[in-house]
Amino acid sequence: MGRINTLQGCLLMVQESRFRLAAQNGQVYLFSLSHDASVDEMDLLDYFESESPVIVEYRGEPGFDSGIALGVTPLAADRSRRRSA
Repeated sequence: MGRINTLQGCLLMVQESRFRLAAQNGQVYLFSLSHDASVDEMDLLDYFESESPVIVEYRGEPGFDSGIALGVTPLAADRSRRRSA
């Protein structure tokens, strides 16, 4: 099925189940969210709106049909505190 890779960065755009990630290496990657991902579109919108850096776990090649995100995890330890501020 392929190896799981990771990238760290910030979300630039979220549209339905697709999103763009500006990675720490300066490149921008396009991903599709897997149907069985650990997050959903609303989570992605939360991360985007809060400008939280995230780690994306994915298979395949970002920017192509094979670039499928399996999980997106915010790096911020306590997102709930940021929401209430």
